[in-house]
Amino acid sequence: MEITTISLRGDVPYKKALNAVAAARGIKVADLVREVLDAALGEELRPHVVRFVASNGDNNLRNSNTVSKKVS
Repeated sequence: MEITTISLRGDVPYKKALNAVAAARGIKVADLVREVLDAALGEELRPHVVRFVASNGDNNLRNSNTVSKKVS
């Protein structure tokens, strides 16, 4: 999966805390952020993901309760 840069407001302790949580889960911060965004916004993201992905055929979100089928 591709990685992109997104902005997040937070000071150094916050960034260190994110790194610690990700490390405790054995994943990278990028994967932690993706999991949290999918869990929090999955249903809201669904129509947009379907629309934007219709041209490339890959709209899998990590949360199984969200988009998990390819658009034909």
